[in-house]
Amino acid sequence: NSTADQNPLSRYQRRDTTPIELRAVAIYILARLNKSSKGDYGTRLHDIIEAGLRNSNSQIRRAAFATAREIPHIAKSIFTALLLGTRDTDPSAATVAYNALATKRNLRLTSSEWQLFAYSLNIAQQSPEVRVRRAAASAVSNFIGQKQAREIISTLRRLQREFADDISWSVREAAKNRK
Repeated sequence: NSTADQNPLSRYQRRDTTPIELRAVAIYILARLNKSSKGDYGTRLHDIIEAGLRNSNSQIRRAAFATAREIPHIAKSIFTALLLGTRDTDPSAATVAYNALATKRNLRLTSSEWQLFAYSLNIAQQSPEVRVRRAAASAVSNFIGQKQAREIISTLRRLQREFADDISWSVREAAKNRK
């Protein structure tokens, strides 16, 4: 008998899926299950996401960023990891981190956290990657409509104008104000 014959699950195994890919998908699936079960996984899911956000593999980090996008209310530690993720060396991971931040409403950030976010947006403007600039421009547009201090709105509007002057049409479109 071959090993495949001895394993009753062998017909369900996929040979083209790596353990990293499986972990990445599992993190995201947990968030979707949590969303449909009205948050039953709670802090345990946050712990899993945080571990994914700290992972050295960019594929796992991307999945954790995408997972954070699915959670309506995130812990401060996850917000901090998303903020750091906007500066990820993997442009795909940075893009997903911006996209996750853009889904958050009514963030109660300190002045220094907003300054750090603005600094990340300034870094994104310098990126050669259109997808990073587009995601950052979209995040700016989404945050402008939220109630913020006057100085923060002023900074976001300046950033929005700068993204609106980008060489890429898709970045300029993402910078348009949304309501």
